[in-house]
Amino acid sequence: MASSTQTVYCIDTSALIELDKTYPPSVFAGLWSDLESLVAVGRLLAPAEVRKEIQSWDVRLFRWARQNKRMFVRPAARQLRFVAEVISEFPGLVEQAKQPAEADPFVIALALAKREGSLFRTDHVVVSMEKRSSGRPKIPNVCDHYGIEHIAVADMFEKEGWCY
Repeated sequence: MASSTQTVYCIDTSALIELDKTYPPSVFAGLWSDLESLVAVGRLLAPAEVRKEIQSWDVRLFRWARQNKRMFVRPAARQLRFVAEVISEFPGLVEQAKQPAEADPFVIALALAKREGSLFRTDHVVVSMEKRSSGRPKIPNVCDHYGIEHIAVADMFEKEGWCY
C-alpha cells in the first residue's frame, strides 16, 4: 500500500555531480526527465548556494541547473536561522573564510526549514554523496543530529521506485 507521505529531496552539490558523472543525460534521458518531474512539483530542491558551486563544476550540469532554476531556493529568514544554528553546532562543517560560502549548512538548513514549515505529511530528506565521519563533521553526521534522513543518489531512485 502506498504511503500518502510525499518525500521532498534537498539535494547537495555532491549528489548532482554524481548524477552528472555517473548518469549522463545522453545515456540516462529518462532519469533526467524524472528528476525534472520532481523539480516541477517542488519535490527536488537545493539552496541557491548549490547552484553557485555547480557553476564552477561543469558546463552541462550548470546548463541543466539554469533550465531547472525553480529548484534552487534563495535563503529565507527561517533557513538563515538554521544555517547559523548548524554552523554554531558544527563549526568544522565548513571553512568559514571560503568564498563563495560552502553549501553544506544551507542544504541541511533548507531541509530543517521546510520540515518546520510543512503543513502536510511530508518527509524532508537530504541527498548527498558524503559519508559519515568520525573526524570533521559531514552532512550525514549533522543530519543524524537533527533527525533528518540522509540518503545517496541511488537511494533516491529506490525511494521513488525508479528502475533504469
